[in-house]
Amino acid sequence: MWMLDPTVLLAAVLLDFAIGDPRKLPHLARWTGRLIQFLEPLFRHLPGKGLLAGSAFALAVVSIALGVGALVLSVSASVSAPLNWILQTLLLYQCIAARDLIQHVERVRLPLLQGQLSQARQQLAWIVGRDTKQLDESEIARATVETTAESFHDGFVGPVFWAVLLGPLGALLFRVVNTLDSMVGHRDKRYLYFGRFSARFDDALGFLPARISAFLLAPKVFLRAFPQLRKQAGRHASPNAGWPEAAIAMECELRLGGGNFYDGQWLDGPVFNAEGSPPDVHSIGQVNRQFWWGWLRTILLALLVAYALNPHF
Repeated sequence: MWMLDPTVLLAAVLLDFAIGDPRKLPHLARWTGRLIQFLEPLFRHLPGKGLLAGSAFALAVVSIALGVGALVLSVSASVSAPLNWILQTLLLYQCIAARDLIQHVERVRLPLLQGQLSQARQQLAWIVGRDTKQLDESEIARATVETTAESFHDGFVGPVFWAVLLGPLGALLFRVVNTLDSMVGHRDKRYLYFGRFSARFDDALGFLPARISAFLLAPKVFLRAFPQLRKQAGRHASPNAGWPEAAIAMECELRLGGGNFYDGQWLDGPVFNAEGSPPDVHSIGQVNRQFWWGWLRTILLALLVAYALNPHF
């Protein structure tokens, strides 16, 4: 269960490409979210100014999720090899989210293309954390492009990377920690200490995948202008998020980044590729194409490494 069958990887990514994330089906991310909501109040009463409680809480969530996953795969392996293969495939499939992201992005792009800014803002609010009610066309496009680049790492390369190293349970580890970070890894008063361990855990798991994501999204930029890419990515407050964003900005010659409103509060952010053009609705389609080329490169590289690590499959 800690080794990846390359056929499981191929089946999982093709399943995601074909059907995405049907909302009526049970999903690991939603189960993880409910587990987080259930356990958080129980750990809030521990001592340690939130740091100890938050660390114990995160480890408990990860342990429960991995424990259940390992138990299911162990039992299925003892019952039937085909059943185990199916469950591994379904587990990995639910840890990646390429098709679903692009479907969300299209729900923003199409009304924006028709000049329906209000509808585009409403759809954008589903996939970004910033305030969207006052954004103009260029800012809607910028937000969409930035979340596409960042989600290429969070939703696809990250889980695939850990699946290649640790099997489907590695992808589950990445997905659970990433969900923890999205729910409690905030720098506000409530989660500054309680969510710090979750945020740092997510940073650690995403360190290599984020840089690999930059390479897979924009290989020419990565190879020919790596010092500039590293410098620009390092301006981001996150050690990882800046890499795919800076890479796509340089590859598509766009000006990305800058400040945003979050819950009515203005927060400054770094600018990537300052000499680039402001994004517009056509930039979204351009970045979507880069996303799918990066998706294909990721699959080919992951299959190559998976076969190298597990030649008996």
